[in-house]
Amino acid sequence: MHYYSTIELQGASYHITERLIESVDKLEFRHSSVRFNLRAEREIHDWLWVGVTFGYRVPINIFISEPGEGRNNSLVKIDVNSALYTNLSIFIVPPAKLYKRAKGS
Repeated sequence: MHYYSTIELQGASYHITERLIESVDKLEFRHSSVRFNLRAEREIHDWLWVGVTFGYRVPINIFISEPGEGRNNSLVKIDVNSALYTNLSIFIVPPAKLYKRAKGS
């Protein structure tokens, strides 16, 4: 069993060229958040693993503005609360036999 603890800073910026507001030709949608994660991974079979992640997401900012204006001059500010989340994943890895064989060669 493997355990991991991480802190992630995420963010993205999207340019909207569709004219949504008559007086504005282009808009920019930006969002950023911090995620605190705890993850456990366990081998089910030699090549099959399962992982469970529990986390807490804290939004820093989410807004729509004209390009280059920033959040202080935003047209729309979106207020989102922090939230708990979970993720279950199943993944395939090369069998341990392949590692031993490659190491011995």
